[in-house]
Amino acid sequence: MPLQLEPLPNPISGVLSGVKNPEDIFLKASSMTLLYEKAGTTHEKVTFPTQAFSETETSEYCSKNIHAIWKGFLNEEKLNYYLVEYLLLQCTQHQLIVRDNLLVPILSKFFPKFKSKLYPIIGKKGLWLTQFNPDWQQGKILVDDVWAEGKPSARKLYFSKLRKEKPQEALALLEASWSSETGKDLKDFLNEFFHQLSNQDLDFLDKVYTALIQIKNPKEITTDTLKIIHRLKLGIYGGEWANQVAESIMPILSKHLESVKKNKEIAQFWEETKLRETLGIEAISPHRGVSDELYWLSETLAYLHPTYIIEYFENDIPKLIQKLVDTPASILLNTFAKSMKLAKPEQIDIFLSSSDFSKYAWLDLLPLLSLEKQEALLMKTDAIHFALLKDFVLQNPHQTFSTKFSTFILSLLASVVVHPQSHYTLMYEYDLLNALGRSLSTQLLKQLDNYPEQIQTDAHKNMWTRSVIAPLKSSLHYKERIQSEFLQKR
Repeated sequence: MPLQLEPLPNPISGVLSGVKNPEDIFLKASSMTLLYEKAGTTHEKVTFPTQAFSETETSEYCSKNIHAIWKGFLNEEKLNYYLVEYLLLQCTQHQLIVRDNLLVPILSKFFPKFKSKLYPIIGKKGLWLTQFNPDWQQGKILVDDVWAEGKPSARKLYFSKLRKEKPQEALALLEASWSSETGKDLKDFLNEFFHQLSNQDLDFLDKVYTALIQIKNPKEITTDTLKIIHRLKLGIYGGEWANQVAESIMPILSKHLESVKKNKEIAQFWEETKLRETLGIEAISPHRGVSDELYWLSETLAYLHPTYIIEYFENDIPKLIQKLVDTPASILLNTFAKSMKLAKPEQIDIFLSSSDFSKYAWLDLLPLLSLEKQEALLMKTDAIHFALLKDFVLQNPHQTFSTKFSTFILSLLASVVVHPQSHYTLMYEYDLLNALGRSLSTQLLKQLDNYPEQIQTDAHKNMWTRSVIAPLKSSLHYKERIQSEFLQKR
């Protein structure tokens, strides 16, 4: 049966009247009908300002060289966002803004990644432009508004960041609002006090504890908060509660280290003191081969300020490590390592230097040391492996490594190429290579064209060139250009 053109609108049927092939008629009719139905529809209206931009820019514009780097980033297909953030940080620190012709391209390409971090470099005109594109307004809320009006998740994120970077400001902020916070929010905020815990927090914790303990028939959330406060106060050296627990727990620790057959005395201690219930420690050990009593002891050490134990062992940290490592699964050593975040940098340095660092991988302690100390510890460990180095680099992507440590990393990458580990291959480590492009010394550019001693076969050379040299060269050239430009401004 031939196709019937009569039901179609006259303009379409007229055009198709001379077409003979049924398939052609069907395809053309379908496409023309779609266009016909959409004809006359209008785009969404955009409201333009009634008043043009009139403010005067007061910040200095970036140099031609910096603009050239921004243009390079805009044109890159495989972009290293660690380097973009590095350039963004440099421009922000030097109070430089980009010129008008780059405002829209930069906002369009980089806002999804950096959001309000771009505002300092786009100037007054850029901020004025953001009102016409909702996609450029995300995160434009002032931090004060986040704390006062933000969602619980946003407020917690803001408080967590502030506590890590400016602990006293975070303390003052919560001190002013804690009585009006919900039970859950107060519990979440107090949990963040484990970051940068100090004696200056003690008065506030005592005040909150005194208020909560007076509540009749407290809810479970309030009971949990009281347990958190007890744990926090254990980490404040010299406090009455920490002194009391340390005085009673040290003999128990000593007895356990002398003989693991003292479980009866240890169990009696926990029953009499009710310390486990006070701190909210689980009644049954979750670790195979670790008794309940040893588990309770280890959890307490995780919260108790490490100075108490270090002094008990006459400040002999290597001896302390040897004593703790001999317990089942080294559980006491691992939990004690958690409390070392509260120790002095020199104590942390001795602790990490005296232990099998590559085995335990206590990476959260490294940032508490100077970068020079961090590098020395990693290079000193003969058994350091690729996975450990990868975690270290990606957890600290904004550091600038020394030339010596950069060369060390390059040699480790070469060993991975020659002896690939079962779960790692540099062919797919894009994020790691990008982070290294931000962190490595630019002096490495002089070495990249020379194959390391391990790289000898053609297969290894091809992988080395494609997976390591190509991305690092591109990134380090950009980094060198950025550094040379801003070093001139110092």
